[in-house]
Amino acid sequence: AAAAPGSSPASPGDSSRTSPPKNSGANKKGTTVSAALNLQAFFQSLISELTAAVEALALSEFNSWLVAVRAVAKQIGLRAIRKAAIERGLENDLTRERRSIVTQLTAGRDLQDVASKVARAGFRQELLRDRAPEPGLPLVQVVASGPVKAQGQAIAAAAAAAGSSTEDRLKRIREKRRSAPGPTGDGGEGTGDVTPVSGVMSELDPGSLYPGQPHLALQALMEQQRQQLVSLPASANISPSSSYASLFSALSAPSAANVATQSDSSVGLLAGLDMKGLYRCIHVHKALGRITRFRDYYLEQRRLQVSTDLAPPHKFIESYQGYLGQVAGFFIVESYVERLAPEVCSADQVNLLWVSAAGTLKSTLDVALDSVVEAPIMVQVKDFVLLVCRCLESCGYAMTMIEDVLLNSRVRYHELAMSALSKDLAKLLAADSLAEYTIKSEGQLKECVKVLGLPLRLEGAKGSSAGPVTLPFLAPFSPCVPALLRSVRSYVDDSLSYLEGLCSSWELCPAVLYYRNKMMSKVVVEALQARISSAIMEGAVQGCMRMVANAWCLLQCLDTLNEWTVGQTRPLVQQQQQAMMERQGTSGVEGDEQQNPSRTRNMRVSITGDSVASNVHAALRSVQDTAERAVIHLVTQRMEAIMAGARRMNWMPNDPLPSGPSAYVHDLTSLLQETFDKAQVSMPRSSFLFLCRSIMQSICMSYNRLFAPDGVVVGYNLLAIEKLAADLAQLSAFAATCAVPDLAQDIVEPVQMCAVLLSGTVEDVLSPDVRKQKYPNLRVSTVLRALDKYRELAKVGKQKTNFPTKKAISTIAKQLRAQIAGGSGMRVLEDV
Repeated sequence: AAAAPGSSPASPGDSSRTSPPKNSGANKKGTTVSAALNLQAFFQSLISELTAAVEALALSEFNSWLVAVRAVAKQIGLRAIRKAAIERGLENDLTRERRSIVTQLTAGRDLQDVASKVARAGFRQELLRDRAPEPGLPLVQVVASGPVKAQGQAIAAAAAAAGSSTEDRLKRIREKRRSAPGPTGDGGEGTGDVTPVSGVMSELDPGSLYPGQPHLALQALMEQQRQQLVSLPASANISPSSSYASLFSALSAPSAANVATQSDSSVGLLAGLDMKGLYRCIHVHKALGRITRFRDYYLEQRRLQVSTDLAPPHKFIESYQGYLGQVAGFFIVESYVERLAPEVCSADQVNLLWVSAAGTLKSTLDVALDSVVEAPIMVQVKDFVLLVCRCLESCGYAMTMIEDVLLNSRVRYHELAMSALSKDLAKLLAADSLAEYTIKSEGQLKECVKVLGLPLRLEGAKGSSAGPVTLPFLAPFSPCVPALLRSVRSYVDDSLSYLEGLCSSWELCPAVLYYRNKMMSKVVVEALQARISSAIMEGAVQGCMRMVANAWCLLQCLDTLNEWTVGQTRPLVQQQQQAMMERQGTSGVEGDEQQNPSRTRNMRVSITGDSVASNVHAALRSVQDTAERAVIHLVTQRMEAIMAGARRMNWMPNDPLPSGPSAYVHDLTSLLQETFDKAQVSMPRSSFLFLCRSIMQSICMSYNRLFAPDGVVVGYNLLAIEKLAADLAQLSAFAATCAVPDLAQDIVEPVQMCAVLLSGTVEDVLSPDVRKQKYPNLRVSTVLRALDKYRELAKVGKQKTNFPTKKAISTIAKQLRAQIAGGSGMRVLEDV
């Protein structure tokens, strides 16, 4: 080194005066800096490798967690669906029990008897057989330790032991479920303090880090951490505000106090799914500051699972339970992740995933339900989907889209149910012989009268006076009527089972009534009409009469059917009103109606008001009309065959015909007597009267058609009219003996026509006043047709007759036509 300026050079032997080189400190400092930089680079490289290794291992565990979720999602979903089914069944049992209790208490039953019946109820006995919670034992602890079936039943037992309404207890449980912050590792939601993990990092042995081998070092670190977490005491303390509280709560076993505050519907729900891999991955990425990148990766993986794992099966109906269980399990896990780590999976992102899956599920359900060909399968699918909706709704998902699909499918379901019922009723009626139904036991009698509301006697029928029923008893209807009513009630039950859960309690009654009335107006009426047509083809007059009675009996039991339908669907207040009416009995209702008619009328309207607008009554009345016309048609056919004797009569005899009625009249009156006797016993009074008058009017028209322009009578003389008058007199005498008022008036027109022709003063018909007085039922057109075919008979043998001449009759006919043309003709009188 050069000497400093102004100094003398040092001697070689004087070491104390010899100074070191001035750049040696700088060199040492540079070496130190270089070594520090190298060391820094080494540690940065090591940290980068460790960071990458930690992240890779965390992602590896997360991917393993994804695989585990795929494996157990179906099991989680089915477990949640089973719990929802148990809860719904319990609620239904409790609802029926409350209705029964109110009905019995309102009817004045003894309180101890009611309590005894409640205790002996089937579902109560099942609750007793299962393990019930001891007093003071937390409800959730009981649910967590019992089998799946016992879980929902223990809810009711615990609520009953607490002395409060089970429904209120269930409501509080649901509120607690919604307020719970997040899940625990075994599927429960922790709300209490969690166990701390203090000093875990400081107690790790640095020698186990395996320098240069970050993967081995990370595995050793994580294994030591797991062992320490497992060995932590349950009573350790950590602040609930710690950012890792939920993570450590998931990794540690929950304490008894923690379990006691968990929701019953979540305890054990995630059993079989280890959430530690997800929680550790979240923790690692938070520590590395890469939570945003992990969130993107998480959402991408879950979207891929939505598109692959939740893709609808090819044959949905055959595998819908597993598929829907997979969907439910997937989104139950998502709801827990969203509540646990919203920075990874926010509510909006979960909703986006659900909207995507719900759209696919909606279109799949639409196609699947439209392709179902059996109504019971639709009920099973609908019930299962509703349970899925119930599970996912409790997790905060909007299920309106799926519920709308089920609601819209009600039309398809009822079409299938109507089609199946139509086939059953066709077989039922085809197998019915239309004989009287024999009631052999008290059970059958009670079913027909009290349950189905069928009348045991026809209104006004012969031998139907009120009196005690002696078994065996012949009912006026055939065996198909009680069976048909049972089928209708079964249809109502099926309809109710499908609409229940889709409609509110107040919408249920109008909906069930609507579909029941639609079914009866179409299916029942068509089946009855087909049976009538079959009876017509068989020529069974008695069978058609029985169908008249069947339709009439169905009309009479409509009120009972309406009340039963409403009773199946109305809420509790309607059950109270019905119980009040049953308590009063028939006489009580009548007496109360006299004292307070408005209240009683309102009560009845509240029960059956929804059936007022129904067209079922009109449809069944049309069936009765059809059956009545069928009887008339068959009798008229046989009557026309007998009336052929009148058409074969000698209408131009030269000699007087034998006195008395013709032979065909005896056959005709025998037919009428037989028909009227059967109808008087087999048909209601109104139908019997209609039948008698219609047949007599048919006979009247048959006689009138003889003199029509195209009738068989080309010409006649008064000798033939005398024979015709005798035949009509015989028929009039028979009509007078029938139990129908003024039945002879229905054949009075041909009688009066014969009277005009035989009176000798045919010109009386020219006077409107005389016509009105003597021949009030004789139409001018009938007189003109008869006058046109008149033939003169001047002599009978060698004796002259006093019969009118053809010229005179033609003149009268000409003048009568002139009166009609001039507007002075007689008005056509109505038949009496």
